[in-house]
Amino acid sequence: MNTMYVYWGTGNSGKRHIELYADMNNKTTLHGYAPNIYNKRRIENIHRNGLKWKESIYHHTIYHKQKKYDDLLAASHSQHILKVEFENLSQMSDINTKTTWSALSRMYDKEFLAFSDRRTYRLRNDMEEYSKREYMGSLIYFKLLMKNSEELCEPLSPKMLNDNFEEIFDGVDNIAEPTLPNFIQYNGEYPEKILKKLQSSVNIVPYKTDLLDSVINKLDSFSDSRGVPWGQSRYHETEHEIYDSVTKEHIPKGTLYETYKNNPLHVWRFLDGYQTNLNYIIALLRKNNIPYQMFDLDTHNYDDVYKGWDIVLPRTATHLGEAWAKDDEAKENYKEVEKMAKEYLSRREKNFQTSMKRRPYFRMV
Repeated sequence: MNTMYVYWGTGNSGKRHIELYADMNNKTTLHGYAPNIYNKRRIENIHRNGLKWKESIYHHTIYHKQKKYDDLLAASHSQHILKVEFENLSQMSDINTKTTWSALSRMYDKEFLAFSDRRTYRLRNDMEEYSKREYMGSLIYFKLLMKNSEELCEPLSPKMLNDNFEEIFDGVDNIAEPTLPNFIQYNGEYPEKILKKLQSSVNIVPYKTDLLDSVINKLDSFSDSRGVPWGQSRYHETEHEIYDSVTKEHIPKGTLYETYKNNPLHVWRFLDGYQTNLNYIIALLRKNNIPYQMFDLDTHNYDDVYKGWDIVLPRTATHLGEAWAKDDEAKENYKEVEKMAKEYLSRREKNFQTSMKRRPYFRMV
């Protein structure tokens, strides 16, 4: 039986790296990104030019429960595609894109729509007919399901997930988003068979000893994260502001630079959210007796943990460092963000420790 690896990372802690690593080694990953579906995906690589582009066949099995049916459905589909890799995500860097929030949003939408198949939206008028089970396995069913899963499907109940555990988890090598709500856990509770599988898997909790680089990376994703700290129950987001239900503040949305100038405390709370999330993950693992190992993203070797994953990516494969040195403006922005990061670390210095001899409750990821 294959070993399943579960990567318990917070936001901006190397999950994309692990997904690419799995894809490079033709491993099977179970995804829960699209609402209410389980996407078991394996990529068969044909041609690859380093991390620039690849020609691959994507094999999907989509497990889901449609609202109009009572049983679990499994739709299989394969796609032969040519894909540009991670380098296109450098546009999401706040350091090399110093602009207003609305301009950032327009830029992202423009770039996203340029690569998306907008014609599939015309299929919505036929959704009722072509989402019927007799069309499973067809391209139109797959497209409708992937783009409209929240409307078509409802979450799998813990019982349905547990009853169909063997089929869904058969052959799965990798899970990179185990904390997604209603994916493999329900408010911190796991179905019996899922819990046993996790307890026998290799569970990895990433962290960084280079705290300055860690904080800069997280500040760089401020706009991509919409400026919302972890812990959504406290924060309520609208198009133009974030409401903090604890402090009763109405925080205008803006770029990292605008928010730091007008409300630096919100930036510190944004960064605190990553640490709070890490503490929550570790507490969750301990509560459920799930064994785990800490993994230092700066010094540990991936192939020492992921046995048999022989094609190893450069450690900086998904790091946006190159974007930070793209031009003179980006370099100046980097200096400004580095200054913010150093200020934050000086304020939080007593809460950080990197000694592996002590419990890792205060380690920035």
